[in-house]
Amino acid sequence: MEYTSNIPFCHELDLSTHPVFTGCRDEARAILMASLACMERHEGDYFFKESDTVLGIYCITSGIIKLTRRSGVHDHIVGFLKGGDILGIDAVMMQSAHHTVSAMAMNSTRGYFINRDNFLKATTADPMLNIRLMQSVCEQINRLEEHITVMANKPLPQRLAQIFLMLLGDTPKETPLEVSFQDTELANYARSSGPMIKKILQDFSRKDIISLHGNIIRMTNPELLRQVAV
Repeated sequence: MEYTSNIPFCHELDLSTHPVFTGCRDEARAILMASLACMERHEGDYFFKESDTVLGIYCITSGIIKLTRRSGVHDHIVGFLKGGDILGIDAVMMQSAHHTVSAMAMNSTRGYFINRDNFLKATTADPMLNIRLMQSVCEQINRLEEHITVMANKPLPQRLAQIFLMLLGDTPKETPLEVSFQDTELANYARSSGPMIKKILQDFSRKDIISLHGNIIRMTNPELLRQVAV
């Protein structure tokens, strides 16, 4: 995968704006900046696939990334990452040689890449950075556990609404979020079946909560989604 500095938004990137890197020691910041590379991925582009070699971390500034793991002949969603998250941090911190999930952009996704060697050197130069990174990994694990709890205790319409709200995040109202899902993968993540997911999505569409265009879900009414999710 290629990285470049010839991207219009590159000049806007600043490590100090990310909470994990705020307060980095000068030595650690210099090491990180030496390998900082801008990246921009479009819908359907992979950052890496399951079993690929771990090359470094990806600090996401905007966009949504879908994490999947292969089981039999199907890919199952295991989570999502958004702006402010760090992709690949768990694999690097645990010194894994290969990724255990695939990571694909669900829409236009921006951020920056830091190679593994420089990243590990920076954590050695700044022990507090190491602690903040471990906290970031723990937060991602906590989100996964929260998702499992929600999926186990709420009716399907509420589960779907909460998934969509999580994906929406801080998306401006004037630009409705569009994401593409297969019925089967969304059913797996929501702990349901394909036919049931299709039925609820069609119901949401009739009530103008979302609009459907094939596999594309357009979240046109966040307020109604919030009412369903309660």
